[in-house]
Amino acid sequence: MARLTTEKIKEELATKNFTLVDDTNYSTLNSPIIIQCEHGHKIEVSMNDFRRPSFTCPICDKSINFINPHIVPEKNGYRVIAFDQATEHFGLSI
Repeated sequence: MARLTTEKIKEELATKNFTLVDDTNYSTLNSPIIIQCEHGHKIEVSMNDFRRPSFTCPICDKSINFINPHIVPEKNGYRVIAFDQATEHFGLSI
């Protein structure tokens, strides 16, 4: 598959109301680009991640951004607790 042009990226972003801020590091679908949601939040994301049907602005959603996991919901938001049963050791993820 050929490299996407800046215009093609902009068209694809516009389908979900995002705009392109910077694509200087773009070379493949896994390369990071910086986009902006309709509320002005700037996000670094790859086109592969953006193309997922469930992709939304993580700041607007107040959900954890898996690209930058240090962005967490406000304290009055919901928390998800998961238990790891893959090993014999107890693991907890919040």
